[in-house]
Amino acid sequence: MRFSQAFQQALTEFTADGTAPAQINNGECDLFVDRVMELCPEAGWGETDFETEPGHVYLTHEGRCYDAECPEGVTDYRDLPAIRR
Repeated sequence: MRFSQAFQQALTEFTADGTAPAQINNGECDLFVDRVMELCPEAGWGETDFETEPGHVYLTHEGRCYDAECPEGVTDYRDLPAIRR
């Protein structure tokens, strides 16, 4: 499955019960990343330095970083909404 399709499918699954993408990023980000990677094995796992930054797990794909709130991706993970808060 292509990355964009996998991302959308996982997001649909995680938000089906009314959960907002920001809520996914606040405690379920690792589960979301795992699900996308199940559907699209070429997606990568990225994580912040939990010692010096807010803890967050995000997706990497073709030089961009993604999380549940950022389907368009960013070039620097520090620009993800969950990190900028």
